[in-house]
Amino acid sequence: MREVFPTAASPTRQIFAFRCLRGSNGPSPRGPACACGYLTVLARFSDLMARRASGVLLRGGFTLLTPSTKPSTGKPFSPSPFRGATAMPEPKLAPKQWDPEFERELLRAWEGEPGLYAYAPDRGPTYVIDTPPPYPSGDWHPGAVVAYSLIDMIARSQRMLGKAVVFPFGLDQNGINIERTVEKKYGKPLHEWDRETFIAKCREEISGIGLGIIEIAKRMGMTADFAHTYRTDSDEYRA
Repeated sequence: MREVFPTAASPTRQIFAFRCLRGSNGPSPRGPACACGYLTVLARFSDLMARRASGVLLRGGFTLLTPSTKPSTGKPFSPSPFRGATAMPEPKLAPKQWDPEFERELLRAWEGEPGLYAYAPDRGPTYVIDTPPPYPSGDWHPGAVVAYSLIDMIARSQRMLGKAVVFPFGLDQNGINIERTVEKKYGKPLHEWDRETFIAKCREEISGIGLGIIEIAKRMGMTADFAHTYRTDSDEYRA
């Protein structure tokens, strides 16, 4: 904890010292005991301020910290420039243990088996997961990733129970949100666009965002059937 004493002998300063001496919450605000204790604090406060440079431990668990003669090196886990403060220990592991190439190798191996999580009726009783397809109007946020992780947990558990899981992955590519995304990106309201040009821009934008969502879903280890990804604006889906 650093020094937080105000510069003037204000009520804030007095209350801080009072809580240091009497406990974090102080005594009851009623009765002569409170008044007596408060006067005791005021009487001793000047003495405490005089001794604060020595790093005295007050009876509330607070330590007054003073700068040491040796400045900090500015490096991680360097000694603290304050006496009485706890310095961070040296790390037991090397700073860099993870190589992103490990992840890429796993993804390449996974993509080499496109039918790994496809529906296989001969595996056992069919278990269908009708996922609500994510809407690609922007980057996938952590909340959506968490929600689909829970769905993936169900798919994995049902496979372990010997069931043939139908776990599709789709993209809900339609709606007003993507229209607003295009308007905001190009700074041009809907009524100023040619209809066909605007629709083409919406399709282009939503397709790019959708590919980003699929990539995130794969990188998070989701066991959906990505070999048969559907899109709600496709002719195949609408047929």
